[in-house]
Amino acid sequence: MKRALALLALALFTPTLLMAGTIGFDERFALAEDRAAVLKELIPGTPDYYYYHCLHYQHTGQTAELDTMLKAWTKRHSQTARVHEILDRQALLTYDKDHKKALERIRYRLGLNFNHQRRELDHKPDFPTSLDQVSISWEALRKRELSRNANTLDGFEDTALDILVKETLSPERRRHLLRRLMRPDHPDMARLVVDDLNFKHSGGFGSHKIHNQLLLTQLDACLELKPDLLKTRNFINTYLLKLRPHEDVDWTRDPTVRRAYYERLWTFVQRLPPSENSLKAHALFHILADDRAKGVYDRDRFMAYLRLPRNVGYINRTYAARQENRHVRANLSANYKAFTMLVTVKTDEPLVRDYLAHFLVEAEDTKAFQDLIDSNYLKRLFAETKVLNGVGDMERWYSLLSPSEYKAIKDRVDIDFLPTNREIVADDDKVSLKVAVKNVDKLIVKTYVINTMNFYRENMAEVTTAIDLDGLVANHEETINYGQIPQRRHTETFDLPHITRPGVYVVELIGNGKSSRAVIRKGRLTFAERTGAAGHVFTVYNAGNERLMKTSLWMDG
Repeated sequence: MKRALALLALALFTPTLLMAGTIGFDERFALAEDRAAVLKELIPGTPDYYYYHCLHYQHTGQTAELDTMLKAWTKRHSQTARVHEILDRQALLTYDKDHKKALERIRYRLGLNFNHQRRELDHKPDFPTSLDQVSISWEALRKRELSRNANTLDGFEDTALDILVKETLSPERRRHLLRRLMRPDHPDMARLVVDDLNFKHSGGFGSHKIHNQLLLTQLDACLELKPDLLKTRNFINTYLLKLRPHEDVDWTRDPTVRRAYYERLWTFVQRLPPSENSLKAHALFHILADDRAKGVYDRDRFMAYLRLPRNVGYINRTYAARQENRHVRANLSANYKAFTMLVTVKTDEPLVRDYLAHFLVEAEDTKAFQDLIDSNYLKRLFAETKVLNGVGDMERWYSLLSPSEYKAIKDRVDIDFLPTNREIVADDDKVSLKVAVKNVDKLIVKTYVINTMNFYRENMAEVTTAIDLDGLVANHEETINYGQIPQRRHTETFDLPHITRPGVYVVELIGNGKSSRAVIRKGRLTFAERTGAAGHVFTVYNAGNERLMKTSLWMDG
């Protein structure tokens, strides 16, 4: 039947083909009485050879010959489109004999999937209506995940860490827990940290992020369990960061907050071993400077500073050369600002000299300092202090100085602002300056009012004593005459009643060829910033923390 239809189709097209001229192989093959004879025209091994032979075997029902020809064809030319055509035809031709194989071929070629489930009407479900509580209990899930992951907690989500931190874990799992913890608010956290530090192959303090998150009380608890943490740089740095004032507080301008910070800092650093003498000197120097600014000269604290071995010229070399001091000398150039917010010391001689002079004024001798300070340095400073303050027998002090040293002291001109002066005063405070003066007969005091708006916009910086005053006329000027002898150093207080309004002022003192300046900030403005619907919102406050409504903000000029 199928063959008859094919022949009929070819017959219908035959007139047209004949009209076109010589017929091709397809027509000769289709119209031939003996197709086997026509196939002999084909070259063996070519795709046409295999294709037409397979067609002939299908038409004549030679299944065995067809299979042999197909194997040879695919071996030589692989699975081509014409091979699949023959296979598809064969599946249709043999459907009545092997319909299962034929359907598999059709399903494969068309990509059919019959995966829909059969719907059963009125079927009563027999599934459970609740979960087995034993199977999903914490103990069951915990036991399962611990058995799956040896020495780790990989099977647990972060939400489970708050429970696991309360359990007794193996040292390996405890370390994995600490590696994943992001918050320190867990009881006995210090014990977990220290136990991990004591376990083999520990990376030391700072190897886990949670170490840096520990609270100050937890760090203290760690120290109680493991005192040698004071020898660990990472622990010291972390502890220093926790001592700092809150970032919302301007501790540099709040003496109460600053003093509380310094006390916390010194309480900690004085516990450190000699290997941290650089940090001790760094902290204690700033504490001594802050004491001096309040007019306080703490002798015990100063002596503690002097006992720190340092590479300075005025130190007693015998003391510095001691075996216990030789390798632990403080480096004053060490930079700890990232942890203490305090600037590098670099040189401490002016501060030490001022402290020594304070204690030597009334001292009978230098025995209290001679073990720590170079004898020549101490002798000259002792004599100089007595001469400058006019204390005791001048002839005795002159004998301790060389002629050149005495002449240098006599000719020296001092116009020094005392450390107790305030740089910032409140809006309604009276302004005065204390100045140490020496070898000045006539002192000129000039006060300049700075146009801060213009200065800030032009310089993009704060006003300092380096400001260029050339060409400016002082807003106030006065001249003061003195009659003291050149060797005598005396302290004077200058009241500045003309500084009444808030602003920035520069006071310049000129006498005997020397000039000294002080910058006074009367009142100050602060601001708070938040993000609103329209962008950044700034609120400005005065020195009394009162909100100012009529303000302008300049940014980047």
